[in-house]
Amino acid sequence: MTDAAATDFRHPQRYVRLDTILRLRWLAALGQLAAIFVVVQGLEFDLPIVPCLLIVGLSAAVNLGLQMTFNPMQRMEPVYAAALLALNIVELAGLLFFTGGLQNPFSFLFLAPVLISATALPVRLTIALGALAVACASVLVFFYLPLPWDAEEPLVLPPIYMLGVWLSIVVAIGVTSLYSFQVTEEARKLSDALAATELVLAREQHLTQLDGLAAAAAHELGTPLSTIVLISRELERALADNGVLASDVKMLREQAQRCRDILAKITQLSSTGAPFDRMKLSTLIEETVAPHREFGVTIKETVEIVISDDGPGFAPDILKRIGEPYLSRRRSADEPGSDHSGLGLGVFIARTLLERTGATVSFNNRVFPDHGAVVQIAWPRNLFEAEDGGETPAAKGALLETGAAAADSREESAPHA
Repeated sequence: MTDAAATDFRHPQRYVRLDTILRLRWLAALGQLAAIFVVVQGLEFDLPIVPCLLIVGLSAAVNLGLQMTFNPMQRMEPVYAAALLALNIVELAGLLFFTGGLQNPFSFLFLAPVLISATALPVRLTIALGALAVACASVLVFFYLPLPWDAEEPLVLPPIYMLGVWLSIVVAIGVTSLYSFQVTEEARKLSDALAATELVLAREQHLTQLDGLAAAAAHELGTPLSTIVLISRELERALADNGVLASDVKMLREQAQRCRDILAKITQLSSTGAPFDRMKLSTLIEETVAPHREFGVTIKETVEIVISDDGPGFAPDILKRIGEPYLSRRRSADEPGSDHSGLGLGVFIARTLLERTGATVSFNNRVFPDHGAVVQIAWPRNLFEAEDGGETPAAKGALLETGAAAADSREESAPHA
């Protein structure tokens, strides 16, 4: 994977469509109109309806202007999306000022723009919107018009209750925004890691296709090269008396033969020369155990691979998190032999591929006084021998990734192992 691609996966752009923000603003405007109608017509409370309708009308005018000026489907820069969310906060604060301040139960809607920012915008903009919401809520503690209520029995809330409402809004903004950000960031990292995994698998598939294409090309070119070698050999015999031409024809034959040898090597690349590549696991185990049957050797129901080293082992702070995407403890740029080209996805990719084949993957350290990292991969035999070839294609790919994952583990946890 190139450095550019790595950068894109590490720092995903967070753009929100204008249409998304406009839909939310229209929903807020309709909800505000509905609330005003219910309070005035249904509850028959005395409400400063003119300023409230002006604020809602201003919000609707802004929405119409944006829809007519820009393409709603375009993605906005984060700062512009944050500006529209800030406008939502200010509009809500204006409505609450005319309807009782924090005594109004709708004051908790201050959370909505901040939560949207936490799930879709950078952290700095979310913090700025949260600070704006807290500032507006703080102003409304002291400056507001009375809450629309029954004139014969006015609602009077004690100051300590108002302080509690303000504190609950502040805490809710902070806690829920942090929770939403962490959940969204985790989902985003997982999505990016899966996308990177798909790129790696696509690259491996492309290389496999190139292997087959090279073998096919070698097979097709074999016949014309054989013809060239045969004709050049006949010409060499016919021109034996002509030293200059005979030498040129000999060189032509030797170069054609060299091409045939190269194509033969390319053809052999796609063949599996090792006998175990085409042997069933049950056959291999049977051949291994057969000479020792008299000792009562039994064949277990699981297939297990153990990869270990004698280095310091996995660091305690990452031992329980191994397998998560973007978990890397590579050396810094100041250290010799440092490598910053990876995304820390080696173990994640290997573990994902292995678990899709039904394997169980575990990471541990050797028990003291021994030291070193241990990776155990285990399959039920019935899954491992799912196909006639002895293992599924997915298992083959996973085993190829296991080597890279183990090397990544040693590099991250034990650089000098």
